[in-house]
Amino acid sequence: MKNRKLIFGFIVLGIILFNISIMIVMASDDDSDGIDDEYEYLNERNINIEFSEDEIEIQSVLRTGAQKDNIRFRIRNDSDGIEIELRYYPKFEGEEHEEVELEFSVAFHKLIEYVDLDSNNIYDESIDQTIQEIEINEFKPLFYSQIQISPNTTLHYFKLSTSDGVFTTHIYFSEEFTAVNGSLITPSQSKIDIEINNFNFTHGSSQLALYVKLESESDYEEKEETEDEKLGFASNEKSVFMSNQSLIGFLSWKETALIDGNESQILISSVETDDDDELEQKIYVNYPRGLNIYHDPKLGVEGILKSLFQPGFPLNLTIITIIIVSVISISVAYSVYHYKENLFPGIILAHERRKKLKKSKKLNSISEISEEKLHNPQLTAVSADFFKEIDTLDLKEKEKEQFIEDMLALNPFERTLILREMNKKSKLKEK
Repeated sequence: MKNRKLIFGFIVLGIILFNISIMIVMASDDDSDGIDDEYEYLNERNINIEFSEDEIEIQSVLRTGAQKDNIRFRIRNDSDGIEIELRYYPKFEGEEHEEVELEFSVAFHKLIEYVDLDSNNIYDESIDQTIQEIEINEFKPLFYSQIQISPNTTLHYFKLSTSDGVFTTHIYFSEEFTAVNGSLITPSQSKIDIEINNFNFTHGSSQLALYVKLESESDYEEKEETEDEKLGFASNEKSVFMSNQSLIGFLSWKETALIDGNESQILISSVETDDDDELEQKIYVNYPRGLNIYHDPKLGVEGILKSLFQPGFPLNLTIITIIIVSVISISVAYSVYHYKENLFPGIILAHERRKKLKKSKKLNSISEISEEKLHNPQLTAVSADFFKEIDTLDLKEKEKEQFIEDMLALNPFERTLILREMNKKSKLKEK
């Protein structure tokens, strides 16, 4: 009994692994980016770009589907810093008819050198010693390039630096899922790599904070787990977000940054009201001291990626599908197992007995089987009616021989019960 249960356990495990393998085969990832190709296709976007002297307009429209949405980014560089504004339009119907349903902005305002007097690695102007503040307000000419991801999709790259080269933003917009510097960018967001080079520290034990302004119609809140983490696209992230009804806009960031090539933990202050404007909020991104600091925040809209299975997203529903298929398969397997164990307890041993039979003599025909059973003490006696009943079954000659061998390995009660059940089924089929 223990061995039979162990065998059944292996059967169940095999069913689960088989179903998982089927789900994996069903998915395709020709570009090897870890994202299913069909899922990528559903979320591809068309990006159009317009320039002016100190402003960039990016329009990102869903490429396929009956209802297309529109994400618009506006990048400004002026005396208030580098500001990235995002507007989301759920329905793309031409510019005159669109209604914005989500609007917020993030601005990189200034760099602050400070001495952390309370040793919490977070800048607090009421406690810590402020050494100097460097405004982000003078810039080099904008650099722009396009990188072809596939024959039909493009990655758009902008580089915007201060005149002294200390503060640089590397801004990416992608028409499909793609990896940049080890991070996956989705089509519904912008990746904004922050680079700080050769900051002029004037104090021996100071560190650096980036002053980030947040503006929207509703307050920003903090979130421990980002959408990309939930979807399995990223790890070790945090974010601040704002919402308008069911729509959510976010600024997220990795909890580590590269400081002189080494990965180091960074901390972000809690969201608070901006001192200069009560309608705005702010956070301080705190970096350890270093000659080169590289960090990668992201800006975007949550919950607008189109899934292969609605509602929800691919990873969760793939797992759910595997579980459902596995449960159904296991229930069928158990039913067969239970039927054999309880209705025909001897059938499990039939093959073992038949093997012993074949060792004594190879059986080549029904007549030889009939003769063999008279001389082999392992077999129980059978009547002529038994072979007559076998002849009525719709079986080929080889199938009939194998069936008889199995039946002879059982006791008379088991044989009678099996034949009775088979005859019932045969009569039902005839009706």
